[in-house]
Amino acid sequence: MEGEKLDAIIFGATGFTGQIVVGDAIDILKDFKWGIAGRNELKLKTLLEDMGQKMQIDLSYIPVVVANVNDQISIETMAQKCKIVINCCGPYQVFGEVVVKACINAGTHHVDLSGVINSIELHAVIKPNYQDTSSKAILNYGTWESLICSMQYARELLTLERKLNKEEMPKLTPKLWMRPYPHRTETLSEYFAPFPITDRTVVQRSQRLFYMREQKRPIQFEMYMGFRSFFLALIFPLLLILGVIMAQMSFTRKLLLKYPHTFSRGLMTHQGPTETNRKAAEFSYVVNAKGWSEGTPQTDAPNKVVMVRVSGKDPCYGVTSSCLLTSAKVILQEHQIMPGKGGVLPPGFAFAPTQLLKEMEMCKSGLKFEILKL
Repeated sequence: MEGEKLDAIIFGATGFTGQIVVGDAIDILKDFKWGIAGRNELKLKTLLEDMGQKMQIDLSYIPVVVANVNDQISIETMAQKCKIVINCCGPYQVFGEVVVKACINAGTHHVDLSGVINSIELHAVIKPNYQDTSSKAILNYGTWESLICSMQYARELLTLERKLNKEEMPKLTPKLWMRPYPHRTETLSEYFAPFPITDRTVVQRSQRLFYMREQKRPIQFEMYMGFRSFFLALIFPLLLILGVIMAQMSFTRKLLLKYPHTFSRGLMTHQGPTETNRKAAEFSYVVNAKGWSEGTPQTDAPNKVVMVRVSGKDPCYGVTSSCLLTSAKVILQEHQIMPGKGGVLPPGFAFAPTQLLKEMEMCKSGLKFEILKL
């Protein structure tokens, strides 16, 4: 592999999520030259051997790169060996900066899984050269989120949002107000309650960039979670508030981390879900949008409604892995048409002109899009 530049390297390949990403990469990145990286060469080679036996294919051709976040030279060397680093080595607020710096210096693209108090967003605020780099590297973030970590850093997240989203935005009418109480919506039977995760921050960042760089009217966005009963929708925000409070104090935070199975009613464990449980899990989002028909004055009340259902299986790992890998694939194929000269870009803005959604639909753990109302 000496002197040969790979298309992609999956860093943190032997971790729980990294192994899933490696398994999916065999199909999604089949037309590219890619390798895996981590701090233990033996574990990396064993991973390829075990996965090859399980899938009954020879994976010995996949290059192995030794890289350790505590060894800056090894991280810089890894970044120089590829066109894009697919970073599965978290937590990103601890281990992310050294990888991002190496990618910027090497002019190498970077995608990660972070959706908490995103270290890359934080660096974009503290060090402006992360935001618009001369290296033309696209540093993409926010594939999925971690609810416990989001609760732990709730105050920091609000501070970060104010620092990052500091551009002056237009006053929009009509105003979309967040509904803090249980409610129902047209065509759906569930009761909905606010779901304060990091998706909203990432969407807002995309809309600010659309407005600042392309003069597009920003959308207004709120996110809710559906429940079968009014009672569950009523107590859900209260439980979230309790979780935020517990995550701020050292003693109760340790309890949350020590007994995740108890506090999440079995949803989270230290061992992670089994493959059977992962593949049995399903999810569904409904995007309910109001706007204007083309040519209609936006000073009038909205006259058009669009509803789209987005669904899939294995949301926390399968879809996350597919999103991460297809993001890398699209950057390799279409980076010339992506906006700007590089920088820290949220997915909604970075991939708007690309074929990302079509690529994701073709993945075995991809997404399904259905128009409910048009």
